Amino acid sequence: MQRIVKSIVLLFVLLLTFSLIGCGTAEENANAGKEEEKTSEIVKKEEPLEVDSEDKKGGQEETTDSTIPSTPEKDSEQVAEQEKSPNSESLNTSPVEKSSSSTPKKPAATPSTPPETGKTPSTPPVTKPVDPPSTKPENPKPAATVTFSIVGPNDVGTILSGSKIGIKDGDTAFDVLKNATKQHGIQIETRGSGATAYVEGIDNYYEFDYGAKSGWVFELNGVSISKSIGTINVKDGDRIECYYTE
Repeated sequence: MQRIVKSIVLLFVLLLTFSLIGCGTAEENANAGKEEEKTSEIVKKEEPLEVDSEDKKGGQEETTDSTIPSTPEKDSEQVAEQEKSPNSESLNTSPVEKSSSSTPKKPAATPSTPPETGKTPSTPPVTKPVDPPSTKPENPKPAATVTFSIVGPNDVGTILSGSKIGIKDGDTAFDVLKNATKQHGIQIETRGSGATAYVEGIDNYYEFDYGAKSGWVFELNGVSISKSIGTINVKDGDRIECYYTE
């Protein structure tokens, strides 16, 4: 009995499911059919609208063309107005051409020359450059000099004729001898200085070459010097003579 009951229940359930499935498919088919009908109706409604819009545009164009009829009277009036206006050609010109033709060109500026008045132009005074102050003294003192000469043995004669030799303050006759022989390239041999200054030979002529009393002696302004020439101070204008005795 239980098996029969179960089988009956199963059959009942199957029948319910099939019935439900069939209802769903029928509803879906009905809905699909309705949607297709709606789309077809929409398409049919849109098509006459486009045609109407095109017809309306064509009608509007025809009306605009028809509303402006060209009459020969107006054409003649326009031609007469153009003939009356003398500046019809100038109206067609560009504003750039008008501006260029209306503004006259300025002539090139020429340099203005002053009128001739017969007077010569005044020239500025010429300033001479100022010489810098000279560093030399205004009244330079002349250099102090003495006259110096050398006379050798009798068979030799004059070795150095009277020559001007520069001196400075404090110079002695011995200093004059050394300066004179140095300037003229004359050989000299001496020893000592000051009070012990002594001349042994000049121009390779030595004491005792011509005897026991031969040797070199000096005179200052014509007066024989009896002491060492290293102690005899000289002054400007003095005359010193050196000669060899035999």
